[in-house]
Amino acid sequence: MDTESFAGTATKRKAYEAAQTLILIMAGRSRNTTIWQWNCRGFARKRPVLQQFLASRDRPEIIALQEGGKHAQLAGYKTYTSGRANSQVATLVKRNMNVIPHDIGSNFPDHVLLEILPRPSRKPGHCLFVLNVYSPPRDHRVEFGPLFLRVQQLAQHQPHIIMGDFNAPHPSWGYHYDSPKGRSLWEEWHSLHLNLLTDPAHPTRRGVGVARDTTPNLTFVGPGVNATWCNTLETFGSDHYVLEIVIQEPTRERLRSARLTDWDRFRTQRQASGTSQRITDISSWSATLLQHVADATTDIEVEKSVPSCDRHYAKLWARKRKLETLLQTRKWDKDIRRRLARVHTDIENYAIDLTRQNWNDICSQMDKAPNSKNTWQLLRHLLDPDGGKLQAKYQLERIFREYSGSTASLRQELINTYIRPGPVIPLPAYQGVANPLLDAPITRAELPDVTQAGQVMEEFYRIANFPGVTGCIDCTHVKIKSPGGDDAEVFRCRKGYFSINVQAITGPRLQFFDVVASWPGSNHDSRIFDNSHARVRYEQGDVPGLLLGDMGYACRRYLMTPLKDPENAAEFSRHMHDPLPQDDQVVQPQSSSSPAPAAAHGSAAQPSDALPPGEPVDTEDGFRARRRIIRDYYSR
Repeated sequence: MDTESFAGTATKRKAYEAAQTLILIMAGRSRNTTIWQWNCRGFARKRPVLQQFLASRDRPEIIALQEGGKHAQLAGYKTYTSGRANSQVATLVKRNMNVIPHDIGSNFPDHVLLEILPRPSRKPGHCLFVLNVYSPPRDHRVEFGPLFLRVQQLAQHQPHIIMGDFNAPHPSWGYHYDSPKGRSLWEEWHSLHLNLLTDPAHPTRRGVGVARDTTPNLTFVGPGVNATWCNTLETFGSDHYVLEIVIQEPTRERLRSARLTDWDRFRTQRQASGTSQRITDISSWSATLLQHVADATTDIEVEKSVPSCDRHYAKLWARKRKLETLLQTRKWDKDIRRRLARVHTDIENYAIDLTRQNWNDICSQMDKAPNSKNTWQLLRHLLDPDGGKLQAKYQLERIFREYSGSTASLRQELINTYIRPGPVIPLPAYQGVANPLLDAPITRAELPDVTQAGQVMEEFYRIANFPGVTGCIDCTHVKIKSPGGDDAEVFRCRKGYFSINVQAITGPRLQFFDVVASWPGSNHDSRIFDNSHARVRYEQGDVPGLLLGDMGYACRRYLMTPLKDPENAAEFSRHMHDPLPQDDQVVQPQSSSSPAPAAAHGSAAQPSDALPPGEPVDTEDGFRARRRIIRDYYSR
């Protein structure tokens, strides 16, 4: 930007200083409440430009628009309008802020009144009322006093700010004449003890041709509000400038710690210490290396990184600012105006392309990681923007805020409305057949010990003609609802639903020997078994015999699994090739049965002779033990 072109008048020098102040404010990453006020003269074509402009800056918490049209929507913001048929005002508020809209009637000029509920950085109960007003030039005798008074009555000495495009000429804000609407606004300004933030030295609307720049956009704040006002000198294609209001408040800066290593200093230290000699002791050499890195490293507090802007887009903006600077000294030059209009069109078209490209990049990232946390959060927000946990929390805050009674009375009212406790009805006595087993105390399930192993093996052999079996093992997925939180996705199984993977070891009488129901659905069967108490007991020999499992488990000396590729008739026997059903079974919420007993049923065969003598040696590995069983019992 050419600073010498601003040397003509004091007003232009102040405008240049204001622009530099804006850059410092935007780069400072302030945590105060920032409000943008802008008459956009149609928002649809200017939305991509504004979106790209905000991509590399801290977004304002509130954007007050006038003459925005029907498409005043921006990503990351929620739009509030007056609800009128041809509403000309819209206030955009960040979605992470809790807002209560107030409807104070339709007898006032077109407006939007919002109550911004406290954030964690604000004092408890300290709200901010924001009034956005638009009055077209044709309304010559509109009264703003009743509207301002109603806002002050609702605010009740809390911070409030009034802004908008009033189109009320008066010398107090830079006009060379006054109007009835301007005189009325001037009187209400003083009678209600408001403070005017707008600086008449920096007009808010650029004059067409050789016309004067004017100040139709005004900003008032209530008593005690500490706020600053700045003209950004950005128009984004409108004839009104974007105005920035920063409401000062004590906040907690969210900084992160970062380590910065000066590698030039590191190399200098290494050369000075003579480390280029031959290494004789690796421990001392490594310690010296780490010490030199630590000496050249400093910890600094930095804020969140700022995304980089497109280079061509930045060049278009630089060309636009250069033409605007030139136009300040040559307002009569039509060629400059035509060139500036073409640059505005190029910026709008390129911003639309960039916005579309950014969205395609987001979709591509979602396609690469469909099960990631960010993907599901974005899809859930697109399907139901107001159905998240944050919106439910805000709804409760609004209920507590608007309720006039005490907390105890609100609790009692909720109980009476939704729970409706009735009289206590005693339950009838049980009149069925007595079942001592059901009435017995719940005890921990135990795997068969040495004294019980022989009977269990005998019963399993009569069922499936398989020797030495003391239990059947399998896992099943029990469907659950999403538990929510950051770890919800670990409960999603490979089939796409949320579940708990339950491991069960059953006996020949459909009894449960061991149940493990503490693993999310994304865990494999073998991982659950490897970390279970049953594996330790079988591996240490506390439980004799064999377990029968499917191909989801590793073949071990105490865990027999089916043969994947049988080579002869003995191996192709259904006892070794498919001793257990292979389909993945799922327990439905309404079902009370388990697939583990079904595994024992699936391995059942016709009863045969008694259990033959001889068992596989427990010390052999899994493959040798399985070959031994095939050779001794199925090759005859």
